[in-house]
Amino acid sequence: MAIDWSSIFGEIHERTSPATSEALIAILAPFTEAEIASQRIDPRKWSLPAEPLPEDLVAFLCWSDGATWRTGSREFSCFGCKEIREYMLAYEFPEYLPGAIPLGLDGGGIFCALDLRAGSNSSLYAAGSGNLDWNDVCYLAPTFTDFCRGTSRIGEEYFRYLGQNPRRA
Repeated sequence: MAIDWSSIFGEIHERTSPATSEALIAILAPFTEAEIASQRIDPRKWSLPAEPLPEDLVAFLCWSDGATWRTGSREFSCFGCKEIREYMLAYEFPEYLPGAIPLGLDGGGIFCALDLRAGSNSSLYAAGSGNLDWNDVCYLAPTFTDFCRGTSRIGEEYFRYLGQNPRRA
C-alpha cells in the first residue's frame, strides 16, 4: 500500500523532487577515493551498514528527496540522499555510531538516526550532533513512518532522556 506522505505531516515547508534510484544506491555505496581523501580518519576502516534501507524511507525519498515539515511540536528537516551521505561522512557516523545513518536534524543540533545494525528492525533514535555514541541515544520510533507521525520535539525528548539516564563511566 502506498503512503500518502502529504497527509502525515501537519505542515510541509519544503519539498524537493523525488530521489533517483542511483541516489538511493549511493547512500550506502562503498567510499569513493575523493571521500576517502577528504576524511581526517581513514574511512576504509569503517563498515557501512549492510542492512537495506527500510521500504518506508525509500518510499519517502521517492516522494521527496528531502523535506522540512512540522507536525504538532515536531519540526524536522529530513535530508535527501546526497545529504544523508554527506552528513554520515562529515560527522563520522561509521566511527562513532556504527550501523546508523543520519536522516536529518531538528534545528537544534539533534540528529534523527536510523539504526541499520543487523537485527535492529530499523528503529529511529535521537543523537546529539556533538555526542554520537550508542550509549547516549534516545529511542524515538520503531519505523520511519511512525517517526514522521510523531508530534513531540525531538530535542526535548533527547535532553529529558539524558537527564534521566546519566552516562556511567
